[in-house]
Amino acid sequence: MHSHDSLYTTLKAEMQNQKAENAALQEKINKALTPANNDPEMTKILKPKGTAGMDYSIQIEMGLSGSKKKNDKYKGILICGNLTLPNYG
Repeated sequence: MHSHDSLYTTLKAEMQNQKAENAALQEKINKALTPANNDPEMTKILKPKGTAGMDYSIQIEMGLSGSKKKNDKYKGILICGNLTLPNYG
């Protein structure tokens, strides 16, 4: 009977650890989804005059062009926003 008690204790501790990990991950998700109104690193980019894709590039205005890493960030934003890449070809 001792082995069943030990197994129960082990599983209960593992479940508590998983609950704590899930709560921490949920907090990260909530923080990522919360508008960053008070975040000094977040700045609004005013919409330039004209038409996107014709008069200006949104990617350039956002400062996300010029390197593969920046381009990947831009693509990630489009994917998360369920948007499509512009077709300049």
